[in-house]
Amino acid sequence: MARLLRTPKWLGMTLFAIVLIGVFVQLGAWQWDRSKVEPVVDSANPVASDPRLLLALYSPGRSVPPEAVGAPVVARGSYDFEQQLIVPGRRSGGVAGSWVLTPLLLPDGTAIPVVRGWVPGVPDSVDVPPPDGTVRVVGWLEVPESDALRPTGVASLADDQIGIVSSAELLSRWPYDIYQGFVVLDRQEPPGDLTPVVPPAAQPPPAGIRWQNFGYAFQWWIFAAFVVFFWVRMLREDVKDDAAAAGDPAQLEEVR
Repeated sequence: MARLLRTPKWLGMTLFAIVLIGVFVQLGAWQWDRSKVEPVVDSANPVASDPRLLLALYSPGRSVPPEAVGAPVVARGSYDFEQQLIVPGRRSGGVAGSWVLTPLLLPDGTAIPVVRGWVPGVPDSVDVPPPDGTVRVVGWLEVPESDALRPTGVASLADDQIGIVSSAELLSRWPYDIYQGFVVLDRQEPPGDLTPVVPPAAQPPPAGIRWQNFGYAFQWWIFAAFVVFFWVRMLREDVKDDAAAAGDPAQLEEVR
């Protein structure tokens, strides 16, 4: 058996088996980690002191990851005042007003919509300019609004207004790739002077287990066990063939 394991064939097959086992074990460990459900941050509380970098969560064109909805995020860029929009029909403390929605241009040329704050009434966009230069934004990540959230009783919209924060609508209006969803601003550097918007109450999944990922983890580990099984099986067959060819009944009996 030792002689067989030193042949080029079995050296290659053993190395290949080790690589496969390592890959399958790592994939199982990855699925195991994904199976653990952690509740997202409650957006009714202040943003955590260590928010996650927006760029590390997902990329333009992809949906907001379910586990990131309502989570605190941080991004650095510059506001594009020319593309700023007003979202009328939004109340704060029982007072009718509007959201101020401004694209934050990131260093790679993409953008994330940012609800910078609330203002009473329905102002013109030029009346609420953002800070100039680079800003550091910290806020809550939210999914795009659906038509069900479109305010009723709002008159026809002006060119600088939009009914809901819809990624599909923003893609048709803004001249760059944008991240799906939007950020509700909590704080920024340098600071702004708008009334903060209270983000939608997060409805996080309870802590527990994602059973689908849990099953995938064991599936990968079973694959790793099968690699070991087939490696041993094939080795035994080769040892038997080698013993039969050499006419060694003792070795043949040993591997039966």
